[in-house]
Amino acid sequence: QGDLYATCVEPLVQACFAGYNATVLAYGQTGSGKTFTMGTGNNPAQPIEEHGIIPRVIRTVFQGIHEKRAEARFTVRCQFLEVYNEGIRDLLRPGTPSNALQIR
Repeated sequence: QGDLYATCVEPLVQACFAGYNATVLAYGQTGSGKTFTMGTGNNPAQPIEEHGIIPRVIRTVFQGIHEKRAEARFTVRCQFLEVYNEGIRDLLRPGTPSNALQIR
């Protein structure tokens, strides 16, 4: 996970500090390791070196904001969506109804 983050995701996070937007997408079959890779197991006792992409992004973003707070103002927005069986769910808003996706 550390290598994946350093190679593929951290450059996106750094680009955000230059004014760009970024998206990370995990795609694969059920059981292929998306949840593990993204690091959404919600285990606070997990060692930092075992953290997935999401906890690493959060840590990097807020460290960067702290370091650059005298230079600029920041707004942080994120979405955490699951697409499954032609439905989309906002995982940061549990209980929100799933919206059907239109296949084109």
